Parts: sequence; structure tokens; C-alpha cells
Amino acid sequence: MWYVGAIPQYTAAVWVGHVDAQVEMVNFKVCDENAGADQAIRRAYGGTVAGLVWADFMEYVAADLEVEDFPDEPEGTGWYFRVPKTDVPNAMGLTQRKAEDAIFQAGLRAEIDKVASTEPKGEILHQSPAAGSRVSQGSVVRVRISNGVHPILLDLVGLAAAQVDSAIGRFNEETGLDLAWTRVDVPTDEPSAIDIVIRTSPGPGAIVEFEQRIRVFIGVAAPPGGRRRRLRASRADYSSFPEGLPAANAVMLPTVSWAIASSASTVKNAWCPVMSTFGKVSSRENTSSPSPCRLA
Repeated sequence: MWYVGAIPQYTAAVWVGHVDAQVEMVNFKVCDENAGADQAIRRAYGGTVAGLVWADFMEYVAADLEVEDFPDEPEGTGWYFRVPKTDVPNAMGLTQRKAEDAIFQAGLRAEIDKVASTEPKGEILHQSPAAGSRVSQGSVVRVRISNGVHPILLDLVGLAAAQVDSAIGRFNEETGLDLAWTRVDVPTDEPSAIDIVIRTSPGPGAIVEFEQRIRVFIGVAAPPGGRRRRLRASRADYSSFPEGLPAANAVMLPTVSWAIASSASTVKNAWCPVMSTFGKVSSRENTSSPSPCRLA
């Protein structure tokens, strides 16, 4: 990695890397004399390692120099700040080493994400931007590679709601899948199910994909009186039919207003004095009032 910077009197460039090969600089430590301890570096960038070396060096160089302002920019020099464009190479089907070399030769930077997959370990699954895209030199090309771990969703059922974030976080660290989740509240009269994961969608053991969002259903206390609330409906309006009630077994579209119960579970087994909204009529007789209907 490089860091290039300047003060009015001097310009300096710092390069940090392996002299024998292009080796990804991840998960290492550097000596931080100011802090008196080693500093852990998860992934190295110019500003996190080379830039610190540049700063120490220039501080030493400029110790006895007078403070000066940068000169005005000469006319026409803006042209030199135009970054050249290049085509993104195709990394699919290559090994990680060859993919990184191809990206480097194109003047781009490779970022490798190793994720769980049903594909064999080491196989390249995806790259972004796609091959053939026209980008500025120095841009990042993200490459996802299978780490050989099968992406099977963990079992969250029975966990407390407060534990879901940490459980999915550990799963993401192990698999690299970066799953996200959405909470879905489910009213319940069971005290032991409140603030507890009841189920997930998809369920435990399902194959999940990179950056997939899963739904986690968590029990919450049902509102008072919501369990046995009855549904009420207005009489159907048959005025649009020229002969009053439609023919037998005809599909009806009556005008109906509903008083919805507080949860889906209360609708089941509820009785109401109205024909089903999209129900069927048993006969032409009995046109004076609708027959009772049961909502299943």
C-alpha cells in the first residue's frame, strides 16, 4: 500500500508491503510507540499504516523548517487530476491469487470477502463491479469467495428477543454472510412466550444467502379483551343486481364494512350475520336477509 503527501518544501511517498509477493495485509499488528503497545490491524489501507509512517517521517523532516503556505495552483494543472479509466477484469473462474493479480494489473484494488456457500471452498461466487465495467483506476473490486462452510441458518427459536442481535452477529462472523433481520411481533396470551422467538422465516436449517434478510417472530402480550372479540358486518348491498339476489352459486361482491378483531387468531371460529364477502349463494329464496356464515 502507498501513501503520498507533501508539505510546501518536500514531497514524500511511503510504500508498505511484502517484497517477494503480493500478499493481502490483514490481521496483523504494528508497534505503536506513542501508545506503548502493539496496534491490531484487521485490514491495512494507505491511511492506516503507510500514512502513519509518512506522518512520523515528515514531522522529523519539518522540525526545523519555517511554516509556509502552498503556492497558488498554476493555470491548467487541473488536467493532471483527472483519474484514468480502466476496464474491470473478469475474476470468475479464477483462483483467489490469480483474481487478485488480474485486478492489480488493471490498476484496481481487490477486496476479498470469504462467505459461506454450497460451492467448493475457494470458488469465486461474485464480483462487483461486473467484468467489463469502466471505472477509475484505484477503484475497489469486491470479490466474494466460498469459505467451504455450508450456509445453514441457525436455530433462534426459544431465544430471548434481546439475544437475537448477538446470535446473528456471531453467525455472520463465522459465515461472512452479513445476514440482517426484521422483527415481527406476534400477540400471545401465553406468558412464557412473551419476548421470546417463536419462529423464523426461513426456518432453522434453511440455506441462506449473502446479505439475506430473515424475519424473526417474537411473542408480545395480546391486548386486553382481544381474544374473543366478535366480528360485526353491515348488510350486503344487492342494488346493483337487476333482479335483487344473484343466481344460485354466483360469486357476490357485496359492500361490507368489517370490525376487525385485534389479532389474526381471533378471526378463526368467529360467527357473523352476513354472507361471505366472496361467498356463494345457496338458492334464490330467502332474499329478505342474509344467512349466518362462519369465517374459517
